[in-house]
Amino acid sequence: MVQRIATTTALFLTAGVSVFFILRIGHLSKEVAVAAAEHEREKAKAEASSHEPAPSQSEAVSLIAFDEIFVNVPGQTEKSHTLGVKIELELFEEESRRVVEQWQAVVKDAIIATTVEQNYDRLSTIAGKLFFKEALVARINQLFNQALVRDVHFGSFYLQ
Repeated sequence: MVQRIATTTALFLTAGVSVFFILRIGHLSKEVAVAAAEHEREKAKAEASSHEPAPSQSEAVSLIAFDEIFVNVPGQTEKSHTLGVKIELELFEEESRRVVEQWQAVVKDAIIATTVEQNYDRLSTIAGKLFFKEALVARINQLFNQALVRDVHFGSFYLQ
């Protein structure tokens, strides 16, 4: 019980820190910040209920994989860096798969647009990668005006 309370508290603290950074950065809109906060609350609820029995076959995680994307990201100097990333989207429901697959090109554009807004120095840190994941989730969910994506997983992630 104490561990569950500590885990839930840690998740809410993480959600608060994530929202703070999203609002602090300034280039993400308020709607994205709200979507990110909503996403964090959903993650906290999922984590709190994770002590329940394993999910049944119908509740299995639904992932959509994207081909590797290469994007130029700016650094502190004028030199541009390249980010190569392979992304998998974890969906809240299997039924969302059809929608995301139908709009896959638009989702990929949103991924590229979010990536271009990042910079090399931020992405080279763990906190920067976590912020990037949250920004991707928020932007894609904002694109559909509903929470379809639960999390983003990196199949590969490298900066040059």
